[in-house]
This record gives sequence, structure tokens and C-alpha cells, in this order.
Amino acid sequence: MHIFSRARVVLMTAAVALTTVVAGCETPPAPPPVVAAPPAPPPITLSNALVERASAYRGYMARAGAIDPKFQNGDQIQSSLKVGVAYEPKQLLSGVTAYAAVIALQDPAFVGAVRSFAADPTQRQQVIAQLVADPAYAVGFKGSDTAAGLVIDTLGAEGLKVYTAGKAVKQAAYDVQHSSWSKASVQDRDGRLAYAKTMSAIPALGDTSDVAALQQASVGAQPLSLTPRSASGPYSPVVIRGLA
Repeated sequence: MHIFSRARVVLMTAAVALTTVVAGCETPPAPPPVVAAPPAPPPITLSNALVERASAYRGYMARAGAIDPKFQNGDQIQSSLKVGVAYEPKQLLSGVTAYAAVIALQDPAFVGAVRSFAADPTQRQQVIAQLVADPAYAVGFKGSDTAAGLVIDTLGAEGLKVYTAGKAVKQAAYDVQHSSWSKASVQDRDGRLAYAKTMSAIPALGDTSDVAALQQASVGAQPLSLTPRSASGPYSPVVIRGLA
């Protein structure tokens, strides 16, 4: 009886050992597949040339809007004239569009919506093609209404300063006629007119520090201090091209 018991124990021990050996020889289960994270959407950046044009526009508007109409002599008038004529019309138009683009990028919701469509390379090219064919396509992005509001308010405020300054200068042109110094002959009249024509044909350059500030603002590193506001369409061509 004891012999059979010992035999049973030996057989059971051998069976357990054999099972362990077989289990050790089995192929381990394959690890779960690694799911690659989707690529991060590419950053939205503006070219250096575009930021340069935006800065040149912003600089001109700031200088023109700061003209003091309280002229005390002819030299002050000449200095103000140099500021007022120092713009090239085509550059001014491209500059305001570039500046509008920088302003639109200050709206996080709008930037996020644009980046979500840019994550997939194929879809990104499709969106680019749509924007080239019709800039108004940008109005369909989420946040375009608040981005448009930023553009409208910022450009409007700066434009109002220039308009107000220009209106005051126009009135000053009549007021100075009562001053004795205004009756003196203008020195080098032809030279001054030639200077005005020359300066209105030369593209201006943006201030180095302002270009750097706008570049930082365009990528969200140091946003401009603007107050968002939703603005409904239809939008002007400048606003639409700024969004696009």
C-alpha cells in the first residue's frame, strides 16, 4: 500500500514538473501593439518678409497718428510733412494685410481650428488650395468671428488716430495763416516737393525691435494685448485676407 502511495506521489511530482517545463517552452503572448500618437499639428508661422511689412505699416500709422498740429514755425511743418509722405501706397496695402494676419493669430480659438485642419498633410494641402482659390474660405473656421473682431478693432483704432491727426492738420493749415511766420517765403519749395514724391515711392522698413515683437506675437510666444470681440460679417477684403 505504501509502495503505491509513493508511486502516486512520484507520478504527480513528475506530472507537475513536466507541466512546468512545457509551460516554460510555450511562446509568450505578443505584447499589445504600440499605437503611435498622432503627429502634432505644425506651428503657424509667418515669413520674415510678411512680418517686416506688417511692422512697416504699424510704424507708419503710429508716426502719422502722432503728428502734432500745433505748428509754431515752418520747420515743424516740414518735419510733419516728412512723416506724412513717407509711405509707398502698394506697400501700405500689403502691410495692412500682413498686420491683419498677425492680429488674427492672437485669437487662440481661431489658431486652434486652423491647426486642427493642418495636422494631416493631405488635408493641409487641400485647405491651402481652398484658401488660395477663395480667401473667404477662412471665415468657416471656428473662432473666425472673434479673430475678425480683433482685426477690425485694432485697425480701426489706429486708423482713427491717423484720421483725427489728419483732420487737425488740415484745420491747422488754415489757422497758421494768421501767424506772422507763415507769411515768409518757403525755402527750397521745389526741393520739398521732390522729396515728398521720392519718399512716397520708397518702401519703408520696419523697426527692428517691432519686427521681433510681431514675430513673437505671431507664434504666440508673446501675444499682443488685445481685447477679443465677436464681429459678424460680411467682412472687408483686408479682414478676409488677414484671416486667410
